[in-house]
Amino acid sequence: MRLIAARIILLGFALVSGVMGCHDAWTKHFESLDSARKDGLVDKGWIPRFIPEDSTNIVVSGDLDSGVSMGSFFSKNSDSLHKHCLTASDSFPVPDYALRWLDTGGTANGDAAALKIKGYDVLDCGVEGFDVAYSQSKRQFYYWTPRKK
Repeated sequence: MRLIAARIILLGFALVSGVMGCHDAWTKHFESLDSARKDGLVDKGWIPRFIPEDSTNIVVSGDLDSGVSMGSFFSKNSDSLHKHCLTASDSFPVPDYALRWLDTGGTANGDAAALKIKGYDVLDCGVEGFDVAYSQSKRQFYYWTPRKK
């Protein structure tokens, strides 16, 4: 009888775990690019390799389930980004999760044109695996990876 009860409890636990699923989302903050490198997040592909050396206040959020990484940083230099990325066309798609990360005040369209109206430059860094939006006036950069299919 105890064996049957133990199996029922174990089965119930397995079902609840399967329904709830594991959500492996995390967020980290680094004061400098060197700190992020030491933690291994650049080498592991969670932070773009091409962000400027003077980057500060780096925030990265990752989700292992979806394979999405997004983050932000401050820098006075956008040159390294332009070496790796192209200026995005107005119709370039910007996913909802990136728009929420940017906190653009309810941008309706998920495209580069909507962000450009808000004062952002948008870069298509497809070869690098990240895309970028930045406000030159704030010197704040946002990056995200396209959702894995």
